[in-house]
Amino acid sequence: MLATTDYRSKFYPLLVPRMVLNRYYVAEGVRLYSQETWKLVMGSEGTTTVATVVDKVVEFFLSQCDADNHAVREAACHCIAELANKVDATAVAPFVPQLLAALIVCFKDESWPVRDAACLATGKFVQAFPEVCATWVGPDSCEQVVPLTRVCFVRG
Repeated sequence: MLATTDYRSKFYPLLVPRMVLNRYYVAEGVRLYSQETWKLVMGSEGTTTVATVVDKVVEFFLSQCDADNHAVREAACHCIAELANKVDATAVAPFVPQLLAALIVCFKDESWPVRDAACLATGKFVQAFPEVCATWVGPDSCEQVVPLTRVCFVRG
């Protein structure tokens, strides 16, 4: 049977990050197919599953923030926002500085949808992890990177 614990522990670290990313891909066919596949495979255990392989998920999302394709970078920012919103904070907390660093880099992206997604994701992290964000990036350092990003922190 494909849903055995042994099968999941072997393949989920590789599959889950890619399945999450494709749920946010800009191409509608890919996005809809991936969203339906996610529901069929994960059921109501999606966020729990992501938490169990969060190290691989974060590693993959960080690599995708540097992808050649702007749509992939945008999807990666949306996925990073989802980590702050939906996944157990205890699992995500050790990775917050790395994720914020990737988002700050995405603020400089040539594609405005990537910059927009990075701004929204940063706001989600500020809401979910205010203590970490306050010590890692404050409004002053954020203003040095991109002047308009302060709006994200203020609206949070």
